[in-house]
Amino acid sequence: MTFVIARITDAETGRLSLLADTKLTTRHDDKVNRQVYSGPFQKVVILDDDVVVGVAGDGPDRSVQRVSALRELGAKLTVDKVLLNLGEYSREESSNSKVSKSFVVASRLPEPRLWKIRNGVVEDRTRIGTAWIGDPDAFEVFQKNVAYLRPRLPAGDAENLLVSAMQSTVVAGSIKSVDGYVVRATGNQDKPFRFAGDVEGVLPWLTEGRIVSSPGGFTLHLRVPPGGDATSHNRVSIPGTGSTFSALAHFVPESSTAWLHRHEHPWLTPLVIKSSSVLDVIAMAHDHNQDLETPSTPWVRKLLGLEA
Repeated sequence: MTFVIARITDAETGRLSLLADTKLTTRHDDKVNRQVYSGPFQKVVILDDDVVVGVAGDGPDRSVQRVSALRELGAKLTVDKVLLNLGEYSREESSNSKVSKSFVVASRLPEPRLWKIRNGVVEDRTRIGTAWIGDPDAFEVFQKNVAYLRPRLPAGDAENLLVSAMQSTVVAGSIKSVDGYVVRATGNQDKPFRFAGDVEGVLPWLTEGRIVSSPGGFTLHLRVPPGGDATSHNRVSIPGTGSTFSALAHFVPESSTAWLHRHEHPWLTPLVIKSSSVLDVIAMAHDHNQDLETPSTPWVRKLLGLEA
């Protein structure tokens, strides 16, 4: 299964985001199921500036391929045609093959709108402001994370709350069908849908916490216990740009490795790029006809060694 969620986070600016995990689960190959970080699967497809789709259910590679094929409509691509096409596909698959095919569709113009497609039923979720598909247990954990994080984050920062709750849900690995990296596509009335250059930090698998009180409040101190594995890593999203705007690379600096999902064929196994330099990763992606953005956020550039 999986977990995909989209939410309108700012009705005034029309901002909405669609997020998904990257774990691929199959009934026939447990080896694939264990390749959580080394075999990420792309479940989010940016069709054009205005429409993005997330997939869940059996045979996600076929679903992603079906979604990607809609780009062939070119200038004739509309969200209504996307909903009709994927609704028919979901209905046919569920009735003929007895398999689940679910989609979340987000459109940013002329106003933000959300839909959920499951078993051929297209449900408009715009008024609710949230649409999700996948593992119900993951959604339950996500909701608990939202409740926990809301009072701990700046009031009114719905986007940060959404991203933090999703990352907490996925990174924890408590849901068997949901794991790996978090992919986020976002846009608003002024900006087209594009992948976000998010950074995720994964701490050592075992830590000890100690809460210290002071006149100013409480401080949480974390440490790795004696003999514990202190290994940690960061995962940096490097979004596509230009004509390959739906390309995406997951770069882990500590392992000198990036996994590149290609714009034209997001359902295929990602290309593995070996380098400790993000600039080399971007250059080698270009050699594969995939243009990626150079990180511009100061603290991300510092993390990647682009600034002192």
